[in-house]
Amino acid sequence: SAQGALTPPPDSVFHVAAMMTVGSSPAQRYELWSAGTSYRFIKFGYEAAWNGTTMSSYDAASNTMYVGIYSPPNHPPVDTAATIRSLISSGQAQIDGSAVVDGVPAYVLSFSGQPAGSGIANATYDIAKSDYRPLLIQGTVACQQGQCAETVHFLTYEYLPTTPANLSLLDLNAQHPGATVVNAGGVPGVGTSFGND
Repeated sequence: SAQGALTPPPDSVFHVAAMMTVGSSPAQRYELWSAGTSYRFIKFGYEAAWNGTTMSSYDAASNTMYVGIYSPPNHPPVDTAATIRSLISSGQAQIDGSAVVDGVPAYVLSFSGQPAGSGIANATYDIAKSDYRPLLIQGTVACQQGQCAETVHFLTYEYLPTTPANLSLLDLNAQHPGATVVNAGGVPGVGTSFGND
């Protein structure tokens, strides 16, 4: 079932990588590593991490890490699979057909009963028939022009064992040894923007 297939094993590091396209802009990399309350993500060229108490960002141009940046509310990453799981179990997801994404047989889902602007309301999801992991999301998001088409093309969707090496993927310090560390005192990372939907 979709429930079992997408339930993360206990004590795992959730890892997702995707290419995101919004409107006519070129595709950009999105990557997330998450375990417990900690996570690190790269989105639209912006890299940041939350270690459970402090939000930090990394500026590649200056090889500088800003510790203690302002973190907007409702910031934790979304496990798309968990969202799909709950919508399937509540009967709000319907299978509308089949597709093949990157050679992987997929179900095409649509959703009902979602609040407008939730991101899911007007989207179709292609999920792998084998394990129900998301392969492709096509929808619309708010943008400067009003509404823009958004495509999320998943490259990786996996749950990794909590080895020291995998846990270090959550840690900006571990990923950028030698970076200059600056206490940001609650201001956004210099020269970067949050890039959050």
